[in-house]
Amino acid sequence: MDFFATVRDSFGRDDGETESELIRYLTKPEILILSDPLPPAGKLTEFQTGVLFRALDYRYSRCQPTWTTVNCASRKELDERMGSQNAARLIHGSPKLFCDWESYRD
Repeated sequence: MDFFATVRDSFGRDDGETESELIRYLTKPEILILSDPLPPAGKLTEFQTGVLFRALDYRYSRCQPTWTTVNCASRKELDERMGSQNAARLIHGSPKLFCDWESYRD
């Protein structure tokens, strides 16, 4: 969520990085790790979905690995909350680990 805020905050600023520069920043690491890019409830906004797509599609088309954690019970829920194009780029050819134990926060 902090990344999306950074991109949004860059709009209209002459002294800040542009959205494209921030997206390029995500293409530099050999492995990009996204820790739970979904909001606690609901789905990504259209803006967030688009920003995430730009980064994931760039990395996907260049075979750069992206690891992520998400709190979703099914692929359908992931598609609905993240966008099916984003989910497809993360899932294609990747191992999946389903953790269905109780939360320690409960």
